[in-house]
Amino acid sequence: MCTHLIKAAICLYCCMSLSFCFGQKEQKRADEFFKGQNYLGALPLYEKLLAEDSLNAENAIKAAKCILSTNMDRTLAIPILEKLTNNKIHNQEAIYLLAKALTFDYNFEKSTFLIEKHNALFSEELKPKVNILKKNNATAKILMNNPVDVS
Repeated sequence: MCTHLIKAAICLYCCMSLSFCFGQKEQKRADEFFKGQNYLGALPLYEKLLAEDSLNAENAIKAAKCILSTNMDRTLAIPILEKLTNNKIHNQEAIYLLAKALTFDYNFEKSTFLIEKHNALFSEELKPKVNILKKNNATAKILMNNPVDVS
């Protein structure tokens, strides 16, 4: 009976070790694809890693960047980034990317609100991009409220 428990424990340990190694391999492959700007190759790997740890800020941000850097539905980045911000992970890059993703959903007011709410969080390096996004939101809101008939 004791030997069966020992064998089961050893088997469980081996399985856990293999899954850990597999996770590291997936992370490395995803990061290599991302570094090479192969966003379509990196995205499924990051999604797989996020399925295991949805609050990993680095993987969530990279997955969002993959989505926002392709021609796919860019609003798919919103739930990934909202999960971080809803869990009080207020990374400046995650906030900026969420604000940017919200513009693809035509949610300019929420994007601007998010920028203003977390304005103190943004570094001097990121502030110019944030200010441009904020100005674009204001312009887009005006344009959306005054459509022009073009034929």
